[in-house]
Amino acid sequence: MVKLDRGSGILLHIISLPGPNGIGDIGDEAYKFVDFLIECNQKIWQILPLTASEKPSPYSGTSAFAGNPLLISLEKLVDDGLLVQSDIESNRPKFGDQIELRKVLKWKYSVLNRAYNNYKKNNLAKLKKEIDAFVKKEQYWLDDYTLYMSIKAEQNNQSWSKWPKELKQCDKKVLKQKRQEYADVIDQHIFLQYIFFHQWSQLKQYANQHEILILGDMPVYVDYDSADVWANQSLFQLDPKTALPTVVSGAPSDSFSENGQLWNNPIYDWTGNLRKTNFDWWIKRLKKSLETVDVLRIDHFRGLEAYW
Repeated sequence: MVKLDRGSGILLHIISLPGPNGIGDIGDEAYKFVDFLIECNQKIWQILPLTASEKPSPYSGTSAFAGNPLLISLEKLVDDGLLVQSDIESNRPKFGDQIELRKVLKWKYSVLNRAYNNYKKNNLAKLKKEIDAFVKKEQYWLDDYTLYMSIKAEQNNQSWSKWPKELKQCDKKVLKQKRQEYADVIDQHIFLQYIFFHQWSQLKQYANQHEILILGDMPVYVDYDSADVWANQSLFQLDPKTALPTVVSGAPSDSFSENGQLWNNPIYDWTGNLRKTNFDWWIKRLKKSLETVDVLRIDHFRGLEAYW
């Protein structure tokens, strides 16, 4: 357990770091920010969720476990021999001062795809061994996430509630066929997850070596359209026929919001299947989060005790 002494810090999410690639990442500018914290005698770097998301908000994720590939440093892939500098610069769009997410998504994933193809083409045995070890360790969430992302692309990025019945209901036989059919796409998602967590662990290690703690943020709820809900439908309060939420999350009216708030996340089946499984999914989620950061803020913690 991390020992917390009195200290101050700065909140800055990774995407807000400067850089030429349209979005902040865990490359050189992140290390420079750690150096800045050291110079200012700060002890904590507070960040927002690092989980995979293709939406403007880092709190709307496709997985509670997977890292966001958009935060991968392309320059570090050059250092690792998976890209050359021209791969980054040749077709890089002109980015403005604000993040243009759609433009970033299209361009950056094309460059990340090139890195994956170079990995496959060059048959990098040492890297493959490291990825195999990563898969073995993270299989409990990685299998569901990579399959979900592969099927979602096949289904034109529609919500899983609109998928064909056998996919929506996670028919084991059909999912086994899909794993075989999309083996290369799944491998690509695995590659990106390995790269993300490898780069992140190096940055976190650098911060910790200089006595900087990473304070992470974890929303209590997860998105309905996520690998977590799709693969664990029994853990949420969903209609057995439509698989849509029977109730959704929100907050009552207060001094900040006269009419209350509608968050629209599905509610956990706390007293049902979650309890029957001894809260296994939640325990794994917390464990994974605390492997990624030093200190974790749950947003909002009271939601574990009472929700509206």
